Amino acid sequence: MALFLDASRLERYDSVLRTRLTHHFREHLRQVSRIDVLVKSRIVAMGVAVASLALGGIVKSRADTTSFRSALEAELRERRVAGFSADLLGR
Repeated sequence: MALFLDASRLERYDSVLRTRLTHHFREHLRQVSRIDVLVKSRIVAMGVAVASLALGGIVKSRADTTSFRSALEAELRERRVAGFSADLLGR
C-alpha cells in the first residue's frame, strides 16, 4: 500500500499523534511501501523526517504540490490504477 497525505494546511503537529501513527505504521510495515506527505510548514516537515527515520525511510515529505501530484500519478501508473487521477484532488 502507498499512502499520499496532504498535510499542507497543518502549521504544527502533535508529537503524541506522530508517535502513535509511527508506532501503528511500524507494526504494519509489511503492508506499506511508501508514505508521501505534502507539507508547507517546516515544523511539520521536521515531524515527518523523525517519523521517516523511525520507519526506515519510507516516509518522504514533499514541499511542493507539483512534486506530490507527480509522485501520486507515477504510483497510480505503476500499480495500474484506472479511474483515478491526481487531477481529481482539490487544488
